[in-house]
Amino acid sequence: MERSLVRKAFAPAAHVVIYGALGLSLAAALERVSKRRWFLAGVILVLVAALDEWHQTFVSGRTGRAVDVLVELAGFVVLAFLSRLAMWVKKRLRSSPG
Repeated sequence: MERSLVRKAFAPAAHVVIYGALGLSLAAALERVSKRRWFLAGVILVLVAALDEWHQTFVSGRTGRAVDVLVELAGFVVLAFLSRLAMWVKKRLRSSPG
């Protein structure tokens, strides 16, 4: 398989996972600071992603695209949803009789 094709397929998936994990880490770090920790984590994540994309405009052969910031934010939203869902399921299983 051609290297550029692998990169085109792998890079977005890696960014979703990496930025999703970063967002979850930020939310965990902000737990005692704010009740709006998920929102704040998302804002910080967008700022970091935007700075990363801006930095790429200075690197030869790389481009910085706003759509990539949205992909990275989507990674956080998906992992945040799955995290919250897992916490809800765990809570329901603990509270169920039996």
